[in-house]
Amino acid sequence: LKEEPFERGTHWAIARLAPAVPDHFTEAIPQLRNSLMDTDSHIRGYSLMALKSLGVDIESDMLKQLSDDDGEVRMYDFGSGELKTVKVKELV
Repeated sequence: LKEEPFERGTHWAIARLAPAVPDHFTEAIPQLRNSLMDTDSHIRGYSLMALKSLGVDIESDMLKQLSDDDGEVRMYDFGSGELKTVKVKELV
């Protein structure tokens, strides 16, 4: 998860795959938690999505911080077929 230039891609992949095969990603939970504080808003957003898919409880102080996070995350919406930009706080 921490190897340039693959960080965004690996976090996105886990966020997409975690709902389908959650047992495959339990070992990544500590790293995903740490990624919630990354300077890259994409990594924060994808980590949040992955942790939510895995059913991981996120500490209230971290949730508060993410709820105020205006960082933008571009992602493909498979439902509409569009590339969209959302804020991290919208993913909370």
